[in-house]
Amino acid sequence: MAKYENLMACCDGMITVEKLERFELAIVEFEEFMKIAKEMFAPASKEELERRAAEDAMCSGDFNDLPPKS
Repeated sequence: MAKYENLMACCDGMITVEKLERFELAIVEFEEFMKIAKEMFAPASKEELERRAAEDAMCSGDFNDLPPKS
């Protein structure tokens, strides 16, 4: 069963109907988690960086820190 090595590991070495049902539910949760994780750890877009710079400048009161408008 080398073909299913990761599935076997997730099922503690013994694949059963109950474990497969649980694994199927976990796949949905995993996909949701990965979507959130990608959003959290993705590099910020240019627009996001400009927005943060504008917020930081407004909070510091130093409007010279604002990025030039494109």
